[in-house]
Amino acid sequence: DVKNWAEVRAQGGNKETGRGETILGHKFANGLDFLMGGSRFYSTGDRDISYPGVNDAAHNYGHIRTNDSEFYGDFFSKVTYGEFTLEADYDKRVKENSTATSLALWTDPGRMTERRDDVSLRWDHAVCEGQSLHANVFYSQYAYHQYWGLNDDHGHPYTYTSTDHSDWSGQNVYYDWQVTKNNRLILGTEEMETFRSTQHDWDDLNGKVLEIAPPISSEAGYVQDEQTVTKWLTLVG
Repeated sequence: DVKNWAEVRAQGGNKETGRGETILGHKFANGLDFLMGGSRFYSTGDRDISYPGVNDAAHNYGHIRTNDSEFYGDFFSKVTYGEFTLEADYDKRVKENSTATSLALWTDPGRMTERRDDVSLRWDHAVCEGQSLHANVFYSQYAYHQYWGLNDDHGHPYTYTSTDHSDWSGQNVYYDWQVTKNNRLILGTEEMETFRSTQHDWDDLNGKVLEIAPPISSEAGYVQDEQTVTKWLTLVG
């Protein structure tokens, strides 16, 4: 629980590692309740990663240097008033390719960046004792970018880049009914629409290598029946 409006934390370590977190929150007399915060992490990692037994020039004699840093940051917020709740969050991660995956050059293993954003609005309405109606709408985004060095057939270096961009929205409505002490019934419908979902890869030699943009959408209705047999066993169907 956040007391007196705010809470702040900070940590530090070797390899230029630092972590910080801030949380703000308060519940007002009129019923408005808000909570928001964010965190940040960064580390340079190892400046020289050595792999014993690797001694050839093509693999930089077993060394990956100054390519082990990592960054992560996020922000979230939640506001509740009456039967409505608004939530939003943002996440970003940057990671260098310290293990030279994807056949990357050990002298240029590259870096990966990904980001996701979400916002949602929820309505929770009590119909009567043991019965409630719920609705939720949301919107999300995702972005990915990675590059790494490669050698062509003649040993000349070039850069390969892979990206992905997606954004989608959805909604769901369900009715929650506690029929008896041991039986719960949920009836609902959900839908999701994708506005964009594109993977685009290119390199310095060939230009565009790959481009995929599949349309995605879904609709569904469902009924869920929960039967509590004992304190430790619930059957769901």
